[in-house]
Amino acid sequence: MFKYIPIFKGCNRQIEYVDNRHSSLPNVPEEIFRYSNSLEELLLDANHIRDLPKIKQIMK
Repeated sequence: MFKYIPIFKGCNRQIEYVDNRHSSLPNVPEEIFRYSNSLEELLLDANHIRDLPKIKQIMK
């Protein structure tokens, strides 16, 4: 589900791609916000998401 690229050995991993299509999600998973600095692509097609979080919430 998560694809990551290690920058330096022993350093935190950065997620650049998340594919949660067809997962019956009611909202955007909160763990996605942890990777907002490195995330380049977020796929949430075919879920039950009705509202997206505001950009200010994502950038915290």
